[in-house]
Amino acid sequence: MAKVTALTLDTAPTGDDLLYTVTDPGGTPASRKVTIQSVQNLLEITAKTASATSALDDNAKLITMNVTTTANAYTLAPNADIAHPIGTCILVKQIGTGVTSITGGTGVTIEGGGQSVSAGSCAISNRYDMATCIKVATNIWSVQGAVGAIA
Repeated sequence: MAKVTALTLDTAPTGDDLLYTVTDPGGTPASRKVTIQSVQNLLEITAKTASATSALDDNAKLITMNVTTTANAYTLAPNADIAHPIGTCILVKQIGTGVTSITGGTGVTIEGGGQSVSAGSCAISNRYDMATCIKVATNIWSVQGAVGAIA
């Protein structure tokens, strides 16, 4: 785990005055980026305008799906294709009027709402609602939030 140290430039610090130094946590550039983001407590937002498949760059982000009128999907990639670390959290929000589904890629099990389905899928319930996707084991994601039944 990275060591985080808070430094200040004056004797009456505010949030804007704090500087954070992070001892290199090692790992990949993507995992280092996630470590620094978590220190800053910021959530990056990435907009998608068509169906998309998870990427390492999506880790610890809010993915907004802004697709008008047509159904679309955010697919959680199999570990063999994209090795998201266990514990990865990705938020998916439906912005457009096209229904957004969270889908497990080939061999990916989605758990939630009392169901556990290989290559399953669930739709975000309403426009502006979102789902939280957490990788809990190799090729197993827990999907929670404003979603319909996983089938």
